[in-house]
Amino acid sequence: CKFENDTLLPSKSEQQLVSTGTCLKAFLLNGLGFSERRLYLMPAFFEDKPIELLLDKGVSADRLNDDRLGRCLDDLYDYGVTNLFSQISGRACEVLGLDKGTQTWHLDSTSFHVDGKYNRNLKAENISTIQINKGYSRDHRPDLNQVILNMIVEQKAGISLYMQALSGNTNDKTSFQEMVEKHVLSLEVPSRPIYLVADSALYTANTISSLSLGGQTWLTRVPATIQEVQNLTSCVDVSQMHSFEDKSLGTYRYICVGSTYGEVRQEWMIVHSAEAHKEEVITLSKNYARQSTQEAKGWTKLAEKLFTCQKDAQDALDDFKKKMKYLTLHEAKVEAVWGYKGQGRPKKEQEKVILGYQIQGSFGCEITHFERLCAQKGIFIIATNDIIGTYTPDERLLAYKNKAK
Repeated sequence: CKFENDTLLPSKSEQQLVSTGTCLKAFLLNGLGFSERRLYLMPAFFEDKPIELLLDKGVSADRLNDDRLGRCLDDLYDYGVTNLFSQISGRACEVLGLDKGTQTWHLDSTSFHVDGKYNRNLKAENISTIQINKGYSRDHRPDLNQVILNMIVEQKAGISLYMQALSGNTNDKTSFQEMVEKHVLSLEVPSRPIYLVADSALYTANTISSLSLGGQTWLTRVPATIQEVQNLTSCVDVSQMHSFEDKSLGTYRYICVGSTYGEVRQEWMIVHSAEAHKEEVITLSKNYARQSTQEAKGWTKLAEKLFTCQKDAQDALDDFKKKMKYLTLHEAKVEAVWGYKGQGRPKKEQEKVILGYQIQGSFGCEITHFERLCAQKGIFIIATNDIIGTYTPDERLLAYKNKAK
């Protein structure tokens, strides 16, 4: 595991009989089957193995003691394990010839949940390491603390080119932008990938602008929260979409449009998946029935309430209208409630007064609204600044789909 004869982490003195690179190789070999062993047990692991053949000439098991290995870990931490990993993996790609021709890199993040309290109660400014705390859990264990791992993976051989451990509550959009600025844009032009593929966390105005100005070609999914996406998906006609040439993409259709989001010239490929459409419509139907029932109960409760003044009633009606997503109100208005004050039978000369205000009206579910929501299902948008068409639509979708593998 030496990197050009330990030039990155050279020996600090002649008394250092085992280099840092050799120690790192020993860690890797030991980690293949004994990752939970303590450092002082490393010599025992290599006692019955051809250590000079595996590591280096002149290396004996007793020299891999916990003192030497501990200093090796200190050296790795001081140098920066993320930078060291990137340099080693980059060299591996050169040796394997993976840096030639078309390159596609996949950028993604994952999380690992752990047990224990660790340092989650400490403030970030009081510690020099990552915080193991709660955040968005990708492995569906939000009850446990976790850590985040950001990665860039080379597509041809699946080699990780970049890894960085982050605190468990790190936001993907922020960490992706930092990864782009610190790693991707620092690469020399000849070694840059043709396509940097990522999910929607990469698609922010600042990040795609930095990538485009830095000469990087990127491909990513556009977040559905962007207003322009919602406008397009609400009016797209699936029957006017094109079929992909690749037979494996038979259930997908697409149409391309231009965009300048974030002041970056790019092309959006609107994709419709027939299979995803069926599944999402089933989910929509269940949610629609449940949510519309809840809104109906809310309306009934609101209509029964007696308000002391007209303004309070009108404000409550306006607030309810803003929260409505499934029901449609008809002739909803605030009306005064007239009656007699006091209990018992009113006196002959007693006049009616306004006792309060109530909201009146009716509600219903419009089938056109449901059909409009159904029409938007199974649709997503993939964006790229490859406006000259280096990749075909088939290759773009396949590159994005391969990101999840």
